[in-house]
Amino acid sequence: MFVKISRYSISFFLFLVITNIFSNNLKDAFEALSIHDYFKAKKLFYALNKKQYNSHASYGLAVIYYRNNNPFHNYDSACKYAAISYNSLRQIKDTSLFSSFKVDSINVKSIIDSIASKQLKNCVLNNSIKVYDDYLKHNYLASSKYIITAINNRDELEYNRVIEVNKSDSTQLFILSHPLSNLRNEAFKLKERQLFEEITKDKSERNYIFFITQQSQNTNINLAYRTLLDLYKETKNKDGIAAFIKNYPLAPQRVEAWQSLFTLSVKTFKKDELESFLNTYPDFPFKNSILKEVQLNDLVLIPVQKNDEIGFADTSGKIIIEPIYDEVTEFKEGLSIVHKNDSVFFINKENSNTLGRIFSDALPFCNGLAPIKLNNKWYLINRLGESKTESFEETNELSEDLYVVKQNNLYGAIDCYGQIIYPIKFDKLGDFKNGCAYYQLDGLFGFITKSGYTHKPEFEWISDFGENGLAIYKNKNKFGLIKNNGQFLTPANYDQIVKANELIYLMIINDQYGFYSSDGCFLSELNYDYEKEKSPSYYTNGNNLKLIKKNNQALIDLNGHVNIDFGTYSEVNFAVNNLIRIKKNNKYGFLDRKLNTVIPCKYITAEDFKDSTTIVSGKKGYQLINTKGEELLSSETNIEHVDKNHFMTEKEGSNNLYSKKGILLFTNVVSFEIYKSHLILYLHNNQIKIIPI
Repeated sequence: MFVKISRYSISFFLFLVITNIFSNNLKDAFEALSIHDYFKAKKLFYALNKKQYNSHASYGLAVIYYRNNNPFHNYDSACKYAAISYNSLRQIKDTSLFSSFKVDSINVKSIIDSIASKQLKNCVLNNSIKVYDDYLKHNYLASSKYIITAINNRDELEYNRVIEVNKSDSTQLFILSHPLSNLRNEAFKLKERQLFEEITKDKSERNYIFFITQQSQNTNINLAYRTLLDLYKETKNKDGIAAFIKNYPLAPQRVEAWQSLFTLSVKTFKKDELESFLNTYPDFPFKNSILKEVQLNDLVLIPVQKNDEIGFADTSGKIIIEPIYDEVTEFKEGLSIVHKNDSVFFINKENSNTLGRIFSDALPFCNGLAPIKLNNKWYLINRLGESKTESFEETNELSEDLYVVKQNNLYGAIDCYGQIIYPIKFDKLGDFKNGCAYYQLDGLFGFITKSGYTHKPEFEWISDFGENGLAIYKNKNKFGLIKNNGQFLTPANYDQIVKANELIYLMIINDQYGFYSSDGCFLSELNYDYEKEKSPSYYTNGNNLKLIKKNNQALIDLNGHVNIDFGTYSEVNFAVNNLIRIKKNNKYGFLDRKLNTVIPCKYITAEDFKDSTTIVSGKKGYQLINTKGEELLSSETNIEHVDKNHFMTEKEGSNNLYSKKGILLFTNVVSFEIYKSHLILYLHNNQIKIIPI
């Protein structure tokens, strides 16, 4: 008897057989993988993928290529098969268990992230735009933290290339092609600076006016106003300043422009001259206050102290503002900040509170604006006392035309017009010095420059940058040198680095020092005995270098030529007023630059010459001598150097002031202080004497 079998039944039977074979092959493949038989496992997985990709077999191949304990290890291949497996499993939501392997979208995603993490480390080592582009192309399924890190690193490389090109069109292309970059705001700022520099490159009046007209929203608009007004002031162009006042009513420098126009127009302060000015410029604001301020401008006031309170005297010593304040500042833009008890306010040279307001704290005016503290918040106010900015938690003093401010526990910088120049995003931000400032993020330090360069946070600490464009950085408790363009001048290999001056650094390892030039080369060996209690100026004056070894001293020049060798003198110093202070047989004397003795070694103590005189001591006391060794002044007690023209001695409880020539000028001096170019003397009879230096 024959049974008729349908075509459908045969097909179903074959499907079951094939499925069973396929399932067994998968099982065999994963079993081989579990015992690290990578050759067999790879062969079986490839066979299962022959006609079309299988999600489970592709996962197995991803595992083989990911592992580095077999000859097939290859992250690119691992990434490829993990992506095939993930895309398939994500659609069918399947979970299968083979040997010790659970194949589902979660585990596949895990291996994708593991591959991405490993490849990202390779990208960081190679650090090129192409490497990051390839990474993003192949690891598109990785978690966002890896993708974002790769994008940010690539964008930083591209942005640094844009900075090197330094063209606004290149920067604009970066902005358009990187709409989501975290550097986009910096790029906008850079582009606006570049536009300003490109449009105003010849620094002409016409181009500054064109920039102001065409780029009114540019963040450098105030710089354009500032520079245009400075150009008019420098050339004493009254018509230009008048046009500035008329055409730019919103310019922050408008009050300054009026004051400059007044100063250029009014010379004698005669009635007809003042009336003529006011008739020509009837819109002149602040007529009374500004005219009075200009009249007082030539009056020099010097802070003086009496009974622990401070006031102001003129250059003759006459008290102009009685000493009633706890603290005062010098006059800037016609105003001084004074402190009385817990009150802080501004006074003019007539001791009038011109703003009529009391603050908790304040900083000096600059370009018509000043930071003040009120109700624990800082603001910038104008000369009318009006707030011109939002509030800040802290404000530093002005440094290179920028205020460092704190807001919501983060730091940024604004210019002296109140515009935000550097976003308020840093955990810490230092004052700008020589065009650079350090910042801190997540416990590490980096730096930014006014030219637009940002160096990533990678240091334990970094110093301020010097005029030479160099800073000292610290990593792993060692120190190195870096340029303000991000180029490392030295690795962090030194126990200490001390800046001696803008040209020379002391490099110290194991208490041995040597000299290093800011040009990037050593000036001496690093095997001399470092005495940390000595100041940097003890080791070099910028032209010569002092070497110390086993309590012996020598001097060499910057080319390594020995000027004074070890063993010649027990102490040698640098030439001042063309004389070199030396010590021999425990006595001091002086040589000229040709090493001839000018003043014999006969003094117990001696200082270097300063302004052609020096103070020495011997058995009979102290002497002031000139460069010929001639005695100008003698005293049984110490002689104190007050300034370049004056010296002080104490005799029978009284301090006496002498001129540089040894002439007695004042007796009974209680104390003194120096204010700019004036010497302030406080005498026993409560008199105050002020003399020019």
